Amino acid sequence: MALIAVSCFDQATSRACAEVLDALAVQYRFLPDPSNSEPPSGGIMEGIGALLVGGAGDLPQESHDQPGASQTYALEQALARNIPILAIGAGMQLLNLAFGGGLLDELPGHMPEEGESGAGNHQIYVSPGSKLSAILGPGGFFRVNSLHHRGLRDPQRSPRLLTSAYSLEDGVVEGLESPAHDWVIGVQFQPERSGEVPRSFRHLFEAFVERADRGR
Repeated sequence: MALIAVSCFDQATSRACAEVLDALAVQYRFLPDPSNSEPPSGGIMEGIGALLVGGAGDLPQESHDQPGASQTYALEQALARNIPILAIGAGMQLLNLAFGGGLLDELPGHMPEEGESGAGNHQIYVSPGSKLSAILGPGGFFRVNSLHHRGLRDPQRSPRLLTSAYSLEDGVVEGLESPAHDWVIGVQFQPERSGEVPRSFRHLFEAFVERADRGR
């Protein structure tokens, strides 16, 4: 069984991802705190067969300014080794930056209004023929959660990445994948929060784990 590295910007996402991976009975290891700007040890990815990188909300500013931070380093190492990567929430934003893309500073309507609890939500369209579509099965329209006020549209997307999903309301990119790698998928929403997304999004984690084991 492949060992999966997990690196999340916040504890809530770390806990939720751990619950999903525990349910799938896989081995995983949390990487050092991504808020640490010190250059990470070269051995943090030793023995790792896949990487899950994520976070609710938006990418912390230090991840823009500190290319040596552990999360950025882990992502770069995983891309160089062509191991499976699942990037969720802020992790998808980091993925786009790692490929030379950019971010918008403000996206109205993608966060809950002040005083509201839980996550916002909106409808997305998953592009036919994408890896994400193949995983989720038939039906290109899904209602997903939304916890971010930054993000990207096609002008900010790295030309080296393909858009696999977007918001129907405003065209914000909700899914990315790399055609140059075997299995690199990013989603802007939070599929680990299972009560806020369709049940079919559990298949995303199952496919990630299956791909990691296949590549051992």
